[in-house]
Amino acid sequence: MLAAVQPDFVSVVLSPTQHFDVTRVVIRHGTAVLAEKPLVFETDEADILLREAHEGDLFFAICFNHRYAAPVRMAKRAIDTGRLGDITFATWRFGGEGCSAHHPFANLIETQCHGFDLVEHLCGPISDLSAEMTDRAAPGAGYGTIVAAMRFASGAVGSLIGTYDSSYTYPQASRVEIDGTAGRVVIEDTVRRFTFTPVGSETSEVWQAGFFKRP
Repeated sequence: MLAAVQPDFVSVVLSPTQHFDVTRVVIRHGTAVLAEKPLVFETDEADILLREAHEGDLFFAICFNHRYAAPVRMAKRAIDTGRLGDITFATWRFGGEGCSAHHPFANLIETQCHGFDLVEHLCGPISDLSAEMTDRAAPGAGYGTIVAAMRFASGAVGSLIGTYDSSYTYPQASRVEIDGTAGRVVIEDTVRRFTFTPVGSETSEVWQAGFFKRP
């Protein structure tokens, strides 16, 4: 396909553990590429892809789509315009059923990579991280539930809860809360609802998705 069609751009959408070889072929062909998340499961493979894309001066990105949801864009705008004041803490919780990747840290790498991307997108770089994990629900099948504590370079702190021992049918399977000295933002189910509440106020601003209408 690369030789016959000479595409300007390729999107690599495969099972999580199959990204490396195909992405490398596209990069070595000199074609711009958007890779699905997670990029890979091993850091040495990530280093190879990043280095070869840089050497080839190629457009190379990873598809972290949560940051483009309407409530997340609203949260980003509220933070950037100072409506929250100085961020003090951030929480991310995302839970549902497991994925197809057979890896002891599949939940952390394949799914919660969205959480790390989103909280850094909103709150800046993470400087320190520690975590506890359990395989209690399925011993030996990998760590289905994790809890991470984070410190941001800004001095804010945060927490991340990710689980495959839950269900996507539960209300608020995904919840993000960003607290600041001047207000708080809550994002429910990524695309469902955005709420901003000024500090000391009992009145909130709420946006929620309509059936047809989109911003």
